[in-house]
Amino acid sequence: MSGRWVTSLGDCALADLLETWSSWSGDEQSRRCGHSGTPGAAGPLDAMAAATALSDALDTWRWQAILDARGQTPPATWEEIGRALGVSPSKVREYCHRKDEIRALPVPTVAG
Repeated sequence: MSGRWVTSLGDCALADLLETWSSWSGDEQSRRCGHSGTPGAAGPLDAMAAATALSDALDTWRWQAILDARGQTPPATWEEIGRALGVSPSKVREYCHRKDEIRALPVPTVAG
């Protein structure tokens, strides 16, 4: 079953994205505290791109975990899933409904 799940971030390794975020975040905290020094290689745009890629990956992984929990025998209840995610069961169902709607959209084709 693990073969169908997304386990990578394409060309970016999770560690690289975290390193980019940490580089900028550490520099930003130092500046806010009035410390000067040699800034890291990551700028705020790099940090935003890394944060977006991480957020997208976590959203995908959350979705996969929900599908897996619902596919168990017996399936996890919406209440159990909501508790694990820290949201109400109705919020989980809304999230899943939106995901299903997105998955149902037709894939655009390129005219050639």
